[in-house]
Amino acid sequence: GKTRISRILAGCDREFSGEIYYHGALYEELSVPSCRRGIFYMPDVDGLIPELSVAENIFVMEGGGRMFSCFSSGRIDRGTRQILDRLQAGHIDPGMKAKYLSRYEQCLIQLARALAAGSDLIVMDTIFEMLSGEEQLLLGRTVRMLADVGIGFLLTSRLGEYLMPVTDRISVIRAGRNIRTFARQDYSPEKLIRAMSGAHYDWGKRKRAQAEGKETALRMEQIFLDGLEGFSLELKKGEAVGLWELRNQKNAALCTMLLGEQKGRYRGRLLLLGEPFIPKDIPYAVRKGIGTIRSDPLKTGLVPYMNAADNLLFP
Repeated sequence: GKTRISRILAGCDREFSGEIYYHGALYEELSVPSCRRGIFYMPDVDGLIPELSVAENIFVMEGGGRMFSCFSSGRIDRGTRQILDRLQAGHIDPGMKAKYLSRYEQCLIQLARALAAGSDLIVMDTIFEMLSGEEQLLLGRTVRMLADVGIGFLLTSRLGEYLMPVTDRISVIRAGRNIRTFARQDYSPEKLIRAMSGAHYDWGKRKRAQAEGKETALRMEQIFLDGLEGFSLELKKGEAVGLWELRNQKNAALCTMLLGEQKGRYRGRLLLLGEPFIPKDIPYAVRKGIGTIRSDPLKTGLVPYMNAADNLLFP
């Protein structure tokens, strides 16, 4: 839904019903490239022509990959430096080829292209989740800086956590409908997840159920393995428990132990649904009801050359 809205505004999808208003007027000129109507569309971080320079990407290439009819190299160099200074990106050389830019810098040059085209609405479709945490912060500051001088932004994301630091409002779409719009002062991960999923999680009820003696699914008692010194844990049915460890070595050891990959190397006691459990191998663990999703499922959990149905049925 979110990408479809972005593509409609960009003029990429023209088969829809309903009305769109832009600057208070009915938005009808969908046959005209969106950059000429004041709307700039960023569908991807990698939206530049790699072999062209920064300046050429900003002034020579029009939105959609079309070339302007004519240009002056001196004019675009001066214009590029002015726009980069406006974006606080004066460190970028206008003559540098785009293929040498970082992903964050590529986003900056696309924003520079939008400013050069005179756009006053910039649509960024799932851009933030393509960047590192540091790059997200930097791009967020740039977005807020431009918003403060009147540039409008429509940002889409699969996860609300990417939008919360940047936006003034978040509209949640579920099953193609606008479910709810949150103002900035009402943001919280719990509210967004609840609106997105349509489910209400009663954490108090879960805690009460645990306190009332809910059945234990897994119990580890005094486990010694690869640096674990007397580790103990109880996991109840319907409970989600996180293990946080900086190097992730001991977490990995526990997971492989449950799958039988540490057979003979650990000491301690395991109980599964109240019964003693001695891990043997992965098929045995699966028969006992233990599943696993590893850090790289394509390499360790799936057969790449099999389709989804075959992977589901593969023993």
